[in-house]
Amino acid sequence: MTLDALRLLDQGVLVAALACFCVAAASLPWVVAQHARLRRRGMAAERELLARPLPDDDALPHVLIQLPTCNDGAVIRRVADACGDLDWPREKLHIQVLDDSTDGSQEIADEAVASLSARGLDAVLLRRSHRAGFKGAALQAGLQHSRCDYIALFDADFVPGRDFLRRCMGALLADPGLAFVQARWSGLNAEENVLTRAQQYAIDAYDVVHQTARSWSGYFVQFTGSCAVWRRAAVDELGGWASDILPEDLDVSYRALLGGWRAVCLATVAVPAELPESQAVWLRQQQRWSNGLAQATRKYLPAVWRSDLAVGSKLAASICLVNAVFPPILGAIAVAAVLHLVLGGPMGTAVPLLAAIALSEIACAMVGMILAQRLLRNASFWREVPHALAAVSVLLCAQLAGAVSVLALARGKQSVWISTPKRGSELGLGSQPLTPMPHERPSE
Repeated sequence: MTLDALRLLDQGVLVAALACFCVAAASLPWVVAQHARLRRRGMAAERELLARPLPDDDALPHVLIQLPTCNDGAVIRRVADACGDLDWPREKLHIQVLDDSTDGSQEIADEAVASLSARGLDAVLLRRSHRAGFKGAALQAGLQHSRCDYIALFDADFVPGRDFLRRCMGALLADPGLAFVQARWSGLNAEENVLTRAQQYAIDAYDVVHQTARSWSGYFVQFTGSCAVWRRAAVDELGGWASDILPEDLDVSYRALLGGWRAVCLATVAVPAELPESQAVWLRQQQRWSNGLAQATRKYLPAVWRSDLAVGSKLAASICLVNAVFPPILGAIAVAAVLHLVLGGPMGTAVPLLAAIALSEIACAMVGMILAQRLLRNASFWREVPHALAAVSVLLCAQLAGAVSVLALARGKQSVWISTPKRGSELGLGSQPLTPMPHERPSE
């Protein structure tokens, strides 16, 4: 193949990849605009929802707390103690530690459950003989041992505040059409380093801008796998927790949507969690998430478009799934751009035009990040620009890392769920708010 032919091929790949990126990212301006347009009304509705009084304690329902753990010895005791402190009638609070550990953490899990039982709580430890199905199968196995009407879930690295159930259950009890209520994530160690700050930036943008834009519009709300309360009737109607794909959270979210259930996200209810602090650990987590998203896309994107949902709902539901294409697209852009620098030759007009569109969409993502900080912490818009740039840079690197995982899935390689290492007790909880402080709560 001649040099000119190589240049032509490379330019074609670059143009195609940039065009795909522009199409895939076209939802970003809509998300930011929809959030800004509906913010006042949406936040007023959330305040009203959270202000609804609960029944007297003797009329409150029984709640099952499910804590799936796997090699989480550093944090099992912490999350178990936090759940034992939840402000809910003791006789109506039931805690399951679903321990799939293989590294010697079993003894710590046993001690955590024994400690809860000594406090007069109904706490049990359920341990499977094998890890088939990973987290989803563990959750489903736990359901077979409970008849509670409501289920709250926390991954092992989360630390719910005492008022979590009081705030979330009011919304579920007030609206029988809700399948679940989703709280937002807040980093225990968000200020540890540049990486954790970037992660928190991205999480805030997703929870406070992306999720609310869809929720306030009456569209798809994603269950993010933790810090949520589910209605047992919805879970049972949907067939329980599934384990045929890695992300059980996305799986049940789309089954709920297709089954006619609704959900809400609460921007003002935060649950602290531990963020990965090292690049290697974080990249492994991102690769697993990318792989899981690709699995969910393959399973549910056709189902969404075959359904009877309104076109707007189909588009909103597809926004989450379409993120699966970003890793391979960015990988193709990076390779093609490097080859262009090596091979030389004319750029043409299509590449600069598409690159400009892509950069404008990335700028919209940055605006979303800054809006989240403005709402949560009343931050100055322009002072947040450097932080947003850093967060976007880190996220782009994560997408490139995820390309390897997505390509492996395309070749038929099966994913294995590996627990993300945690530091646990090394993180000082004394100075960490377990519920949002006033300056963290979005204003109108």
